Amino acid sequence: MKPIKFQTWIVCVAGLFVCLPGCAIGQKEPSLTNDFPSSNSFPLFYDKIDDISDYVLKCQIPQGGLCRMLKEKNGDSSGSSSTSFRQGFMTTYCFGGTALIKAYQMTGKKEYLDGAKKFIDFWFQYQNKEKDRFGVVGTFYDKYIDSKTGEIKNFYYDEKESVSNKGGPGYDASDADGPAIAWTAWQYYKLTGDREFLEQYRENFKLILKSMQATMDSNDCLTWCHPNWPVKYLMDVCEVWAFLNSLENIFTELQENQLASDCHKWQEGIRNTINSKWWNAEKKWYYWYQDNGGNQNKDIDWHKWYPDAAEQIWPLLWSVTSPSQNETKIMWDEFSKNVPNWPKTAIDWPMFAYIAAMMNDYDKASTLTANVLDAKLKDTGLIVNDCYFVILNCCIDFDLTGSLHLVGGSLKSANNSLGFSFTSISDGSGEIILKVAEPEKTRICINGKLQINNITNNKIIIPVKMKAGEVKEFTLNTPSTAEKKGK
Repeated sequence: MKPIKFQTWIVCVAGLFVCLPGCAIGQKEPSLTNDFPSSNSFPLFYDKIDDISDYVLKCQIPQGGLCRMLKEKNGDSSGSSSTSFRQGFMTTYCFGGTALIKAYQMTGKKEYLDGAKKFIDFWFQYQNKEKDRFGVVGTFYDKYIDSKTGEIKNFYYDEKESVSNKGGPGYDASDADGPAIAWTAWQYYKLTGDREFLEQYRENFKLILKSMQATMDSNDCLTWCHPNWPVKYLMDVCEVWAFLNSLENIFTELQENQLASDCHKWQEGIRNTINSKWWNAEKKWYYWYQDNGGNQNKDIDWHKWYPDAAEQIWPLLWSVTSPSQNETKIMWDEFSKNVPNWPKTAIDWPMFAYIAAMMNDYDKASTLTANVLDAKLKDTGLIVNDCYFVILNCCIDFDLTGSLHLVGGSLKSANNSLGFSFTSISDGSGEIILKVAEPEKTRICINGKLQINNITNNKIIIPVKMKAGEVKEFTLNTPSTAEKKGK
């Protein structure tokens, strides 16, 4: 169990496809500047993606591992931190690789993608291909880098640090720590289409699945978090669901059809258990743990942030549930009612802004994101895992998905305009997602062709198909101030 560690556009003209000013092929595109938008313009937080991603790269050691925070890499134990100090500490339960992958998608800077691959390569060379000291195969012991020799060593735990790992090397959770590498690998493959990369680690992915199966309870499909700690946590089992989803996709690509099917069925079992046995309909919250006797927590205290209140979002955070699901709506209403000041206080939990955006609570999402950036942007104690969610939050009003990625240095913006080039490494597809104040009056063109799309949940979603290496041009024009005054 992990204390945390852890729009725009569409013109509806009676259904007709019309070429509006600024979108006609051959017509001069609107003038754009090279300046990033101010904090009060669109996109709101985009210009902070580089700052966060560069911090993640600073936490990377030459061999590819990512330290939990820059302070620990630098051996600086001074000041405050939300977790105990461990010099040079590294674990597979690290979202820094996925943070760098997302940063590459949104900026086109290849050093971010290269850093992510180094991270994946680093950990696969340390996978336990034979049974570890707990009898589980496919796991990864936590590591640290010796500040004097530069050598990578297993991190040894004493009883004070970890009862389940005392007396030797270990990991926080066998069910969810190592599998995070498979999740990172899938995100990398979605952007690159690098089939050789998947083939290279085919057997490693199989071993990761075995490490997850080692503590699975066939009665409910949930996992004990550690072979030496038979407790099921809501946080961990939701992550297991998400990482199984990545493994299913990987095995499908590798034509390991039986393994893909096994992963899919297991996911269904987890989802069914969480929806039917871990939701307390009467009290309107999720149970957050269950011991090996089948006993669950009898109550939660909404004023106790972790684990009681914080873990409530985990089913939605990892897509076990959906924003439209009734239980999700009830949970979010209860959380918002009982913890009303979270946008000001949850600066160590940026994933709550991501959840708020999913629930269309954009004002609160923006408030927390702004507070996190203000408090953490220059903090060497910023946890790398949090950087992933901060980057996602910086995409709150402008996002790319699938195989699409921005061409580096191409994004330009003016007061009412946005333009950029985008491409794809392999044949693929994705979406351009934007959110602006007046989506029905916003004009969007791709390669000069006006795009007509439906507005969904206050967002405009433009699906795009791409050929390998193809480059397309995107332009967006929102109503000018003069137009608004003249209404």
